[in-house]
Amino acid sequence: MSAPGTWTLAWTVEDLRFRLSHGLPADAHRLRALEESFEAEDPSHPLVLNRKAALALPEHFPPPDPALTDAAVAFRKGEYTAAAARLTALAARRTPGALAALGDVLLAMGQADEAERRYQEARARDGAGPTVLARLARCRLLAGDARAAAGLSAEALAQNPLYGTARAIRAEAADARGRRLLPLPAPDRLDPQTKALLEHLRGLGLLDAWRHSATLCAAKAPSFREWRDGGGERQLLTLWGEALEVDEREERWG
Repeated sequence: MSAPGTWTLAWTVEDLRFRLSHGLPADAHRLRALEESFEAEDPSHPLVLNRKAALALPEHFPPPDPALTDAAVAFRKGEYTAAAARLTALAARRTPGALAALGDVLLAMGQADEAERRYQEARARDGAGPTVLARLARCRLLAGDARAAAGLSAEALAQNPLYGTARAIRAEAADARGRRLLPLPAPDRLDPQTKALLEHLRGLGLLDAWRHSATLCAAKAPSFREWRDGGGERQLLTLWGEALEVDEREERWG
């Protein structure tokens, strides 16, 4: 569990990101400094990974349509009914991102089934990008369908392995089934347990999937996209779908 200071830092970073993404007053230099501190303090935090995911593959995190700003601010203030009304109107006008945002508001209002329907509509209208897939995975997890949540979050990670929100949901889905999601081994780790896990992945033909997932960054994004879109996505789906998941009682490979 993260320390209280980490939660405060996470909230501040998220608030600044929100403000900047919607063109609201915010200090971009302060955000960069806080993001660096956050990464040093908790490099595996979902928000830290989300930033890396956006830097590596920005196509998965387009800037919000300016038309969404008023509804987003209302949502941020806890004015859910007003936000939902604005987003319903924007969704009817097919404003990009409105359906997914409406789903977020409905989920916050406790209307998980209705939120899931909006996310499904967003998936049909805008495509099954990782952010929509992760939202659907969250709904399935809330509905008690951990297997479907695992599959949907794995689909999101097969598109963007750095996406911290999807990794967190994937781990929760494993926990809900009495299983455990192993951390993705870093390329520079050589301890016996890591070596055993890499041998396991080698046996499954997933070393390329591990290597691309573990080293993805902005500089390597072009080669990652080429590999993923050339058939590698199937390997990534297997890696995140089952290869890194073990029974809770298992302590090590080999």
